[in-house]
Amino acid sequence: MQYGLMQGNIRLREQIAEWVAHEANRPTAKQSADEILITTGSGPALSVICHLFSKPGDTIFVDSPGYFLAYYTFKDCDLQVVDIPTDEFGMDVDAMEEQLRSGVRPSLVYTVPIANNPTGVSMSEERKERLLELSREYGFKIAADEVYQFLTWNSKFPTSLYEFDDPHNPTVFSINSFSKILGPGLRLGWVTSNQTHIARILDYGALHSGGGFNPFASAIVSEMIDNGEVDKQVTRLRDHYSTTSEALCEALEQYVRPALRDGETLHYYKPMGGFFCFVQLPDRINADELLAAAKQHGASFFAGKYFSQDREGFQNCIRLCFAFVSTEEIQEGVRRIGEAIKGL
Repeated sequence: MQYGLMQGNIRLREQIAEWVAHEANRPTAKQSADEILITTGSGPALSVICHLFSKPGDTIFVDSPGYFLAYYTFKDCDLQVVDIPTDEFGMDVDAMEEQLRSGVRPSLVYTVPIANNPTGVSMSEERKERLLELSREYGFKIAADEVYQFLTWNSKFPTSLYEFDDPHNPTVFSINSFSKILGPGLRLGWVTSNQTHIARILDYGALHSGGGFNPFASAIVSEMIDNGEVDKQVTRLRDHYSTTSEALCEALEQYVRPALRDGETLHYYKPMGGFFCFVQLPDRINADELLAAAKQHGASFFAGKYFSQDREGFQNCIRLCFAFVSTEEIQEGVRRIGEAIKGL
């Protein structure tokens, strides 16, 4: 066994390009192996992008609520996070434009535009197009964390932000991963970007010293793509997650909404893919207090505060996961959370 090619297994890169083109079935999704770089997953890929395409003290615009583990990378790179609110159509590009017009100049924008973690929504096509226009106008790069692109349902294959990129003025890094499809222990993912950006990453010190990332796992996954096992797994996951996400929403209506007081509201977006649903409870309910009560009933969740950069926001919100569990477990878990709410 030798060091792998710095850009990664050529056959795997070709397969990824073919796979995306086949799933999307549209001209804008066509890409070449030269635009793809193999990584050890989405988190390390984001770290590389932040280190190479920003400098300490720079500003980064981030979804709010945002993916909580990304904040550690931004801190490592000494980036100043500016929250951009999200709604049912993803990152609020109008709010971002207001920041830009006020003089704030980010070097990067980080967003999870497909089946967002934690909200489960996807960015509208109009906002994707406008975000790319703004990136060219104001000169920032976009780190698009698109790890749930293959795990959506009830719609056509999602459009990557990279499909809107301009090869003459490229700004997008599409980050993807096999972790959500095959298992995080593989430590295998990829970045799709313009060849000028790929060339800059190929000059990264870790690649010079260690060669391409994870050649052993790359060979395994390449074989799995060839023999159809990856497609089978994606189909299984889509079927399972579409069922469990529906069960979660039904359980929220059956057990949580009736547990609230008269006049109180429950707010969430029906997930379009991914693993999660972000639930906003009435202001009087503190997620930490609810979590303590829920554990007494044998249930758990992730408190909303972790999805704000200072852990001060979203105090009345909770993130629920519908992956890796059965519909029966989801229904029982949400029922127990409803019981905990009644006791507050």
